[in-house]
Amino acid sequence: YAEAGYQVPESAARFGGRRLFSISGDVVRPGVYEVPIGIPLGEVFEDKKYCGGVPGGLYAVAPSGPSSGIVPAAIPIAPVPAGDAYEPWLRKVLGGFRDAASQAAMERIARQHLPPGTTTLDIRHLPMDLNFFRGVNGALRLKVGMALGAAIVVYANGTDALAQAVNYTRFFRNESCGKCVPCRLGSQKLYQIGLDLLDKKARGHPFAASELKGVGEDVKQLTE
Repeated sequence: YAEAGYQVPESAARFGGRRLFSISGDVVRPGVYEVPIGIPLGEVFEDKKYCGGVPGGLYAVAPSGPSSGIVPAAIPIAPVPAGDAYEPWLRKVLGGFRDAASQAAMERIARQHLPPGTTTLDIRHLPMDLNFFRGVNGALRLKVGMALGAAIVVYANGTDALAQAVNYTRFFRNESCGKCVPCRLGSQKLYQIGLDLLDKKARGHPFAASELKGVGEDVKQLTE
């Protein structure tokens, strides 16, 4: 944060060092960037010395490429409590992080961007630090797990998330060595289900969320 120009209290723990990230997708200038560890994702996406912005606005991010899944720009969280319950809530959240730098970053994010009643967390505020990403999942009990890798894919508004998910599934199917049944058959099963859902969508036939939930059960049966 300090290297990125943010005002950090002298007493606050800080991230240290620098790291290379490959950023692709719907940004003005995709590329490989060396950035200070702990810089917010949004800073790298928007700053002219880095990616230069996301035309159309940020829709989602794959913070570790296909293996991390697609995370929405506004991450759903449980409502932030108000009044006397806020400070105990914050202490509990901070307890979900093991290192002082992550705790300090989370406290800054909470006090600046998570007022009482908030139900989403803007992914652009998250610091680019591996340990922070590991801790934030449990600290805020996120329904969408996240991991930070060296390759980040950015998606602008208008992206078809289902089509991207099917594309990811095809990638893993093609890259499977085929030695185990769950991977050999499961990845093909997932890909076919995805194609069927895309076909329904193209023909204007809406599909229920239960169809997506059933995908995991279908693959699980292949392992039993």
